[in-house]
Amino acid sequence: MRELLGIIVLIIGTLTTLYLATGYRRNVGEGRDERGILIDCKAAEKTVLLIQALAVLEILYIRFIVGDRTSPAYHGILSIALVATLGYLAVRYHYSRVM
Repeated sequence: MRELLGIIVLIIGTLTTLYLATGYRRNVGEGRDERGILIDCKAAEKTVLLIQALAVLEILYIRFIVGDRTSPAYHGILSIALVATLGYLAVRYHYSRVM
């Protein structure tokens, strides 16, 4: 079970790193039009939603299938999901007020 969780975390970390690296490379040194910015915003939003969904699935797996609520992995994933969800909502609220 721990190997499966480690593999899932490794895959999520790798995909996040690749996404951030390509986004940084794309945004440095060149002016972009509104269409490119909109595409990046939509891609970032979908990525955050995917990470949130995977975190919730891992929480449900650890909580109900494994049944180990005292493990550090459970608390780590729970805090990541909480920060991702609240951060996403805070950013959406901020931009709804600014725009």
